[in-house]
Amino acid sequence: MVAGDMNIYKGVPFAAPPVGGLRWKAPRPVEKW
Repeated sequence: MVAGDMNIYKGVPFAAPPVGGLRWKAPRPVEKW
């Protein structure tokens, strides 16, 4: 989904959320379901 100058991904996660210790670090793979 494109909104203006941003790409918005909804539904299937492509990376772990950048919270806690992951904040300001490179994206990490999401855990398997």
